[in-house]
Amino acid sequence: DPATEASAGKSFDDYTQFLDPNGLRGARVGVVRSVFGTPLSGDNPDVDAAFNNAVAEMQRQGAVVTDPVSIAGGEAEMAAVGTADSYWVKPGLDEYFAAFGESAPVHSLADVIAASEQPGVVDKVQPSVLDFLITAQALGDFTDPAYQSALATMGSVRAALQGLIAENGFDALVFPSSTCVAPPLPGVVDPAYQCASAPPQPLPFGVVPGPGLPGLLAPTTGFPAIVVPAGLSSSDGLPIGVTFLGQPFSEPTLLGLAFAFEQATKARRPPDFVVPTGAAAATSANGPAASSPALSQPFGWLLDDMRRELNR
Repeated sequence: DPATEASAGKSFDDYTQFLDPNGLRGARVGVVRSVFGTPLSGDNPDVDAAFNNAVAEMQRQGAVVTDPVSIAGGEAEMAAVGTADSYWVKPGLDEYFAAFGESAPVHSLADVIAASEQPGVVDKVQPSVLDFLITAQALGDFTDPAYQSALATMGSVRAALQGLIAENGFDALVFPSSTCVAPPLPGVVDPAYQCASAPPQPLPFGVVPGPGLPGLLAPTTGFPAIVVPAGLSSSDGLPIGVTFLGQPFSEPTLLGLAFAFEQATKARRPPDFVVPTGAAAATSANGPAASSPALSQPFGWLLDDMRRELNR
């Protein structure tokens, strides 16, 4: 159909063939230092150091680096990214909840909000999360003029991004996956957390410290991107990532670049925790754990489902 015809002949059954340990040799890489006038540095010294080290490693592996590169734009483009992203929340959650069928306690985002507002509910959605969901529920559908305007602006962003890559002959653009490490959970205060642009702790739900643009650039433009580990923060050992973003259908190239970087750095560290599921959740180092209240709480089933997905 017209929506997918551009992808004809551009996909592969096996992408492992593109995992090239020498993929960075001779590759042209643009180092993005700002997006829409917003710098991608200065929020966290560990992130800045890890990203600069990553760029240096790419050069050692033979990449031809152009540094700095800026993605042009301003407030209109930044607002369009946020608007486009926010309109996808409700339909995405509605589709997710509907998939559980009639036996599930909720079938839509509206059901979740209504259930959480009932008196006597034990497992209520946190107030800051609920506010976020209510805002998402109030938005219109994809025919809404605000969304259509954002979509038009994003079309211009895509064209500019594609032009930037093509005109410079870049195989990929690279940038920090986030200018800060993962923030504390909503309502939690972590004295070790560092992010210059973050509001005072505790952070409300939905607040992403630092410019959220690095994480939204690929999904809102539809360009392929891959994130690989670049190091760990010194204060709390949280992972820091670097993103490789390329032209549409450049997945083979991106996989080669990312794999070469990953093999050269070996920056990934396995987590020192696991999420218990099934029989493993019923026991602990101190003997049998208390029975889970999941089945007796309105949204416990959803948490159990997420655990199953994480441990597939």
